[in-house]
Amino acid sequence: MLAGMKNRKQERPITKYRMFSQLVSICFCLLLLTGKSYGAEEPVTLVLFRGDVYLLDQNKQKHPARIGQEVSPVEYPWVETSPSSHLFLQAGKKMVELKTSGVFLLADVFKQQASVFENTLVFLKNLVSPRDYITQSRVRGGNREGQGEEDFEEIWLQVALEPSSQPTQLRAHDLIAAAAWFQQQQKPARVAYILERLNSSPDLNNAFIKQLRIDSLKEISLDDINQELEISRLNADEKYSPGKYKALLIGINEYRDSNWQSLKTPIRDIKELKRVLTSEYLFEEQDVILIENATYEEIISAFNNIKQMSDEDTNLLVYYAGHGYYPPGEDEGYWIPSDAGEPNSQRLFLPTSTILSKIKSIQSRHTLVMADSCFSGSLIRRTRGAEIHSRYFRDLSTRKSRQIITSGGLEPVSDQGWDDNSVFAGKLLDILSQKRTEPISASELALNLRKEVKNAMADQTPEYGRLHIADDEIGEFFFVRKDQELSNLSQLPQEEYNIPVVSAVEEEDTPWVKINRDGYRLNYGFGFHMAVLNYKFSYDDDSGTEQTESGSTALSGTVMHLGVKRTLDQFSYEVTSSFGQLSTSAFNCQDEDKQTEFCTKYANSSTSGRYLGIGVFAVYNVLPKFKVDVEVGGSFMYQRYSFNRLLDAENLNTSSLAACGRLEINYLLNHWFIGGNCDFCMQAYETDGTLNDYSNQSLSDLQIPFNMHVSLIAGYKF
Repeated sequence: MLAGMKNRKQERPITKYRMFSQLVSICFCLLLLTGKSYGAEEPVTLVLFRGDVYLLDQNKQKHPARIGQEVSPVEYPWVETSPSSHLFLQAGKKMVELKTSGVFLLADVFKQQASVFENTLVFLKNLVSPRDYITQSRVRGGNREGQGEEDFEEIWLQVALEPSSQPTQLRAHDLIAAAAWFQQQQKPARVAYILERLNSSPDLNNAFIKQLRIDSLKEISLDDINQELEISRLNADEKYSPGKYKALLIGINEYRDSNWQSLKTPIRDIKELKRVLTSEYLFEEQDVILIENATYEEIISAFNNIKQMSDEDTNLLVYYAGHGYYPPGEDEGYWIPSDAGEPNSQRLFLPTSTILSKIKSIQSRHTLVMADSCFSGSLIRRTRGAEIHSRYFRDLSTRKSRQIITSGGLEPVSDQGWDDNSVFAGKLLDILSQKRTEPISASELALNLRKEVKNAMADQTPEYGRLHIADDEIGEFFFVRKDQELSNLSQLPQEEYNIPVVSAVEEEDTPWVKINRDGYRLNYGFGFHMAVLNYKFSYDDDSGTEQTESGSTALSGTVMHLGVKRTLDQFSYEVTSSFGQLSTSAFNCQDEDKQTEFCTKYANSSTSGRYLGIGVFAVYNVLPKFKVDVEVGGSFMYQRYSFNRLLDAENLNTSSLAACGRLEINYLLNHWFIGGNCDFCMQAYETDGTLNDYSNQSLSDLQIPFNMHVSLIAGYKF
């Protein structure tokens, strides 16, 4: 019978262990449910990378990857990286960083290295040299050593000068790289504003970018951002100022040699052009050299004079109206001065090579040559006209330019045809006389001239191109009207650069927008406490031999929870205390065992006592979704049990240090929150007490190896 009692006594603790293990399993399952499993079918985005990165298809054929590319792991199961690669992948709300080389199965990458979608600005800090990313090489035409700072400063100025009420026109991935650069330069105001503008980018607007935006705004105020913008715009005044405008206007009507027919309109054209330039544009009277019926020597002297007047801040316009000559079989053309000889002698002809040499020697920011003469197209280096788009002036006015617009190609052109001017000059004056809000560039002017001259039914086609000069940086000459106040670029309306703040409605409607969790929380709650009591019982069997059996039972009761938590973003530290009251039936023998010595002595014995726990928990918010916190963490706690009565003993107690884990879920509502927590503690070291020293004739070594409590809590955030 005693042997049977022993077997049954061992079954009862197992049943109670099952109850305990089920509670632990529930807590563990809740923790697992807080994350989202990565599925092989979920699209993967190559957020940012450098080095050589390839996608491998089902046949393991390599395909070059591009930044921002979204791929299906079914179509491209593998990704290959080189030793110099640094890759960031996103799948749903998870972010993975790959810095090792090799071939990786995308599904395995996320299973092995899945990280919680949290504070994604961290990846920006890890980038060593953002300008080396392929987006930089692609956009800027190859590797430009030492140009990273210049490139990103330019991007920042473009962002700062864009109206914030309109979507950005910059490439989204250029903005990401710029944010990375300024994150390294410790300029949080720029990072925050760039990411704010990135959020409006039409070609990249997703949850990842929204998270970057919110994270970047946490450590910087709107005043700091506005101040940075104001300073940058003031600096742009000087950088994007139009500069000084100079002009050399040459018009020749009369020729000494009878082989050259007299012309009617060139002098009238240049005088009218000077009037328009000085009255409506930024040309001053003293900065315009106008020479009529110029000789060879006068033209050369005029070039030397304009050279002395010019510097690297000068916009130089050279306009020539007169005869031109392109000898058959030769590779260059000529301007014909008033004292030039007949064509066969080519005496005092001004070759295009000499014109280019003179222009090359002038230290100007922009030089535009306009030639209204026959065969003037021989000066042109063929190139396609640029299209006009927003930011055009800011993009191209700071780069040097050497441009030319001619009234025709290798063909004769008309001396008259438009009122008292040539067709070319007449259309030029018409276009320049039009009111406009933005400067007109040389390339835009050329396109308009081409259209207008052809619409006038003229037998000539104006051409546009670049001069054969090495220092041309593909910039643009701009005609800036006096009523276009480009020097006041910083004087934008105040509301243009106010950062929109995420409203409460936007936070609720956008699942992954993080709210500000920084601060202190005071929480209070009640719950259920359970402790496992291990016991050892000795008795004599029928033969008089002493037998010993061990078992476990549960002590249960209520618990009160009180804590103060300091929350730093997703990390929190809590000083917590728990007070419990134990009051339960400790042993409940089955009917067949009630005649045994153990059950006779201890059956239905009433247990009463108290529990105290004090500790400091460190927890981490694994899922800041909506306004819900799902936190996991742990601590060492000081625990003390004191029993008024336990079995046949009174006034037993025990104190110990316990290693505890915690799962806590809270719902935030303004300054208040409600939720629950589950603490699971295992005894690490018993400091003092009489519980483990308790012994009598039959019972000894009572111990509490682990315990847990589950509480519903409410609190206030301040």
